[in-house]
Amino acid sequence: MEKGEIMTKYIVVENTPGYMPDSEPISFRSFRLAQEYMNDLIEELIEADYYIVQKLEDYVFLERDANDLGRVVEIIQEGL
Repeated sequence: MEKGEIMTKYIVVENTPGYMPDSEPISFRSFRLAQEYMNDLIEELIEADYYIVQKLEDYVFLERDANDLGRVVEIIQEGL
């Protein structure tokens, strides 16, 4: 990387909408690796009885029932 060049990183965040994340977000140098990690988090949530309400390439909203605030897992691109 040359001096002054900005490196793009992809940050995976999991949280309840409207609240700060429960844990530190994890960053990756490639979108593919971030997606793999995001998919692992989604599988864990599904195993904990969440179901997918909305899914995009870089964003997933899951909930357990209509009274649940739900969980969001998303990839944020930084350093464009």
